[in-house]
Order: sequence, then structure tokens, then C-alpha cells
Amino acid sequence: MLSGYLSPTDGAILYDGYNLGHLSQNFFSQHLSVVTTHDVLFTGTIESNFALKPQNDRGRVLKALHLANCGFILQHPMGLKFPVNFMAKNLSSGQQQQLLLARSLSSDASVFLWDEPTSNLDENTEKQIFDNLDEFIHGKTLIMVTHRRYLIKYFDRVLVMKGGKIIRDCSPDKLLM
Repeated sequence: MLSGYLSPTDGAILYDGYNLGHLSQNFFSQHLSVVTTHDVLFTGTIESNFALKPQNDRGRVLKALHLANCGFILQHPMGLKFPVNFMAKNLSSGQQQQLLLARSLSSDASVFLWDEPTSNLDENTEKQIFDNLDEFIHGKTLIMVTHRRYLIKYFDRVLVMKGGKIIRDCSPDKLLM
């Protein structure tokens, strides 16, 4: 619902006081960057997968790839020209997630919505990404769904949900007590 794909059956979702139901699709594409568990990389090259948003300059793309720990692309002789096969079958599921995160981070969005974006990554890789994430999202909002408790320390606020309802709203410190 936060991404504008679905409308609430009751009530409203507000963004800076504006009802999301009244905002244009252009608003969502400019201000939101979404990574879901069903996202895919497009057939082409790494570069073509980052060309979706016109504001993606090469420097920002390279920084995002570095942050998402995509050394497998940055150190490859083909670099951004590295091919992405149909359904990205030439990349592991973890590499795909890293590239999807990098693509999201390279955007100029003010709100990032991520649903289990690191579920196929090992704990060490996740920590490397999240340890340096603030430089990209400082002053922006990241809303993330995760089942990994060790990641909550990177957030200011934690909402615990059960059965579609919020059962706890607190700081990471209070949740870990």
C-alpha cells in the first residue's frame, strides 16, 4: 500500500499530509524506490538496468554498486557492460539482490521501501551494506520489512506486526531488551 500499488480498504495513507490515493503515478516514480522479493533484473547489461531513471549518473551508480558490495561487477573486465541474461540466470540470487539494492540506492528517491531485500545474502555482506548505508539515505526515509533481528539496530524505529496489525512500536534498543 505504501508504494501506491494497492489502495487501503479503510482509512488513508498520508505522505507529508497528502492522501496517497490522490497522488499521480509520476509522484511515486519520482519519490519512491521500491525493492520487493519479486523484483527482477532486465535482460541486457548492468548499465541498462540502471538506466531506468534519468537522474542516475554514472558516478552515483558506481557508488551504489560499491555500497551494495557488488565487487563482482566493479572488478569484472566488462564492468557495467556485464550481460544480464534472461531472468538473470547468470547471476546468483544474492548477486541479483545486491544489484537490485544498488539500483534502488542509485535513484534520487526520498523514500525507500524494501521488502526482505537481503534475504539471500549472508550476514557479513548484509552488515557491510548496512554499515555504510547512511551516506546514501541520510535525510531520507527507509522502510524495510525483515525477519533478521540483527538488522534492526540500523533503524530509528521498529514496528512489529502480527496478523496484519502493529503490536509494538519502539526504538531498536527497547525491542532488544
